[in-house]
Amino acid sequence: LFSNYRSSADAVMELVDNALDSRIAGQTMRIDLLVHPTWIVVNAEGGEGMGPRELERNYLRWGGSAKRGKGLLGQYGQGGKAAIGHLGESFTVESSRPGDSVAWRFRDPEYRERSRLKTYELAEVGKRVPEAAGYVRIRIDGVDRRIDPRRLGQRLADAYRPLLEAAELSIFVNQRALSASVISVVERRDFRVRAAGKLVSGWVGLVDPQHRPSDFTPGMRCYKLGRMVSHGEMFGHPSVAQVPGMAQLIGEVDLPSVPLT
Repeated sequence: LFSNYRSSADAVMELVDNALDSRIAGQTMRIDLLVHPTWIVVNAEGGEGMGPRELERNYLRWGGSAKRGKGLLGQYGQGGKAAIGHLGESFTVESSRPGDSVAWRFRDPEYRERSRLKTYELAEVGKRVPEAAGYVRIRIDGVDRRIDPRRLGQRLADAYRPLLEAAELSIFVNQRALSASVISVVERRDFRVRAAGKLVSGWVGLVDPQHRPSDFTPGMRCYKLGRMVSHGEMFGHPSVAQVPGMAQLIGEVDLPSVPLT
């Protein structure tokens, strides 16, 4: 599982997805990522957080995710614990729920050593955020994967574009705030159609040739819960190879209730 990631950025984004699953409706979540050559910190503030019971039941239990069937991003993931093992040798987790006056912390200094059953002791520590807020802070040490903060920021700005644009999420990479990636269009039409018994909304248009990115992929960008899950989607219509004019097609669609395969 530790090696089952295509890139270190994918592993970091797994941890961001897990944080998003803990969002509280109506509140902006803030995610801070500190990326250095030998360590990484992922701090998510403004979510449900975790107390001792949640850490034991939801975090330390392998292969028994409570997210399955609940329409959360985590049901499609490979697991935050696997992401940590992919990135580094050791970790420290610290968390607290909204309303808790303290936080709890535990660590594993030799996480990749899997030859024996491990027992973790929770330590009560001071809370880093206001008492009314929940947070989860994961520090990974002994990082032996190369992560480019600039490229990671670009991927995050692209993957979570709708949430960043709507100010439902703020992300900082090495204390630099990310802005939603810009999509320049010369024509745009909004749509709402019925699919899977629900209304699906989005927009479609033509990319501005004067501001077309060098890595532009024509087609629809598909989102689940505000997170991009696919891009360049033509939904069975002729591709660029058959219809050259499709090379200008761009659009976004959110698929909240459509099952993903």
